[in-house]
Amino acid sequence: MFQRIQKTGKTAIIVAHFDHIGEISGYAVRQIQTLRARGVQFLNQSVLLAKVNDDPEVLAATFAKCHQIGVRPYYLFQGRPVRGASHFQVSLRRGLEITRGINQRLSGIQKTFKYIMSHYTGKIEILDLGDDGRVYMRYHQNKMPEKIGRIFSRPHVEDACWLDDLPEG
Repeated sequence: MFQRIQKTGKTAIIVAHFDHIGEISGYAVRQIQTLRARGVQFLNQSVLLAKVNDDPEVLAATFAKCHQIGVRPYYLFQGRPVRGASHFQVSLRRGLEITRGINQRLSGIQKTFKYIMSHYTGKIEILDLGDDGRVYMRYHQNKMPEKIGRIFSRPHVEDACWLDDLPEG
């Protein structure tokens, strides 16, 4: 199958989902190595989870290990406000502190992930909490192409975990 994909001039990409370094087993590493030898590329998506990986050292170690085995960290997702899973949510302020801490621990080549919120309006990159008390974001994907790449902000609310927790204006 991978040879057929390559013959069409395309590259097979598999998106892994390692949320914690403890999930990167020897078996997973061997399978990834086997597929990489066949030309498959790998990306990783992680979800920021309270009391699981909400620690910059844990996530930096996870992302460094991913790079070591040829899996490029792509997205660090802000946890969705899902019924029954609110105990896993991390505030936006804490998420930004964690992403800064991750970046302080990684080499330049390892800083490949984006801190993202997969909102119903599109994929939103969470950029920073400004000195002006606003959360700055940018549409990474959106149904309306003119919004992609556009930076916008909302007033920060302490303990806000989602775009809908932030007032417009």
